[in-house]
Amino acid sequence: MKRSSIILILFFSFFTNYLFAQNLTCANLINEVYSDSQIIKPNSTNNPPVNYAKPGIQILDVKYIKDSLSGGGKNHGCNTVNNCTDGSANLVYEVYYPNITYSDTKKLSAFIFFHDGGFSDCTNFHSTATQTYCIEFAKRGFVVFNVEYRKGKVEDNNGKYTSASRFLALYRSIQDARGAIRTIVSRELSKVTPYRINVHRIFLGGPSSGAVMALLAGCYNSTMINQIFPNVSSRLGAIDINNYLGNASKSSYTIKGILSLWGEAYVPLNFASNPAGFFSQNSKRPSLISFHGGSDPVVKIDSGSLFFSPSTSSYNSESLCANGTYKLPDNGANKGDLKSYGSRGLYNIFKTSLGIKCELYTDCDMAHSLNESTSDFGLANGNASAVTNKQVQIYIVQRAATFFQYLVNASFPSTLRHTKFVDCLNTRFGCNSDSGTTCSETATCNSSRISSTNVQQKLPAKKEINSLFTATEINKTIYLKFYKPGNSKILLFTINGIPVKNLQTSNSEVVLAGTDLSSGVYLLKVIQGTQTQVAKIILR
Repeated sequence: MKRSSIILILFFSFFTNYLFAQNLTCANLINEVYSDSQIIKPNSTNNPPVNYAKPGIQILDVKYIKDSLSGGGKNHGCNTVNNCTDGSANLVYEVYYPNITYSDTKKLSAFIFFHDGGFSDCTNFHSTATQTYCIEFAKRGFVVFNVEYRKGKVEDNNGKYTSASRFLALYRSIQDARGAIRTIVSRELSKVTPYRINVHRIFLGGPSSGAVMALLAGCYNSTMINQIFPNVSSRLGAIDINNYLGNASKSSYTIKGILSLWGEAYVPLNFASNPAGFFSQNSKRPSLISFHGGSDPVVKIDSGSLFFSPSTSSYNSESLCANGTYKLPDNGANKGDLKSYGSRGLYNIFKTSLGIKCELYTDCDMAHSLNESTSDFGLANGNASAVTNKQVQIYIVQRAATFFQYLVNASFPSTLRHTKFVDCLNTRFGCNSDSGTTCSETATCNSSRISSTNVQQKLPAKKEINSLFTATEINKTIYLKFYKPGNSKILLFTINGIPVKNLQTSNSEVVLAGTDLSSGVYLLKVIQGTQTQVAKIILR
């Protein structure tokens, strides 16, 4: 290799590290910034888990024989005994980070992830999905923290009700989440880590119960927590109890945004008619990007009620690991005890009422959590079987990373006007505007469903929707027909934004061969003058 080529490669490598070690700027985060081999993953040698419990302090954790998860037509138990023990050794987080040179002027944003599992001891933070989210965020220039926390609960036999043990499990998990955040910040401020993070660019996220943790850790101050959990602090200690390795002050860091995957947040009944007033109690209000199933029966996408186990039930109280006996408030067996808001409900509160930047993605067919037969969020025009869960998870990371990039860019060149995506693919990236999107802000689940094999033929050729072409795929060959003659630029991308075809034409009909490509979902982009249209194409 010529010396000039070597110098050029070294310069490019240095420049790339320098750019992305400082901020996300206007990079295309649909693509990976770093390869898998450039990510330092958790390992026992040079990147072991960090225990975030304060040394010498007991942090009590509970275990129940009846704690279980269902699967295969039966319940699977998690523990063999009921007990209360010191759980501090299990309070750890793992770190994924790009292998670059860090310094006081070269720092990355932090993404703190909380796994799902319904607060059951049967779950942990090493699932395949969790690792996918963590690695994909790290590839896009984040230092990622995967947090383990205390769990353990017994569900009320009547699924309508929330038991005292589950309610206390939620409180413990939020104590741990907030303690982990303070520890992560404290270690950065002490400069004791091989990576460096910008403590004013912290993002939280997770699926299901992990999303609940992220929302309550990031959007609630201690006053709000005590309103949701009346009298719990007298049994389990203050929500920000000083039991953790780090105790950074709230003024020393900023939580900029939250990724909620089919999660919910709670509001006390006295704020039910004014939920915006409840969230206004916290002067620090993170932005929110949410993904949710329109058919979710577990966490309603709009709003619902949380019912506590009634006082006549044995599930109403709990004394194990509770410094006495905790009893749930009794509002009557048929009256809700807290108001709950899913992703669309929170979007309406945060964006419409409080003016907080938000994005909301809805998959109309999805129930609770991803399913390869129902979940695609527009990647395959509703044909969820055409994409894998991992592909959808990567799309979620692409959108979240791009949204977070927008939040930290004070000089972003345009105002984003498209913030709701109902079964519709968002392809915006970097500092681009969203003027080219075909997604409707007013779409509903009943109006958004369109054919997966010939998406553009379902669009009438009307000027107001800026349709440029129809496209049909047969045996990996794409047949395009333009509504108007003229010079057209045709681009074909993988679902991860990698270009694979590029063609200029003035013909009214074009045949684009894709037989050299793998089967899957692709993005077809056509540019005519100042008009752009993007369609999803499935090569079979």
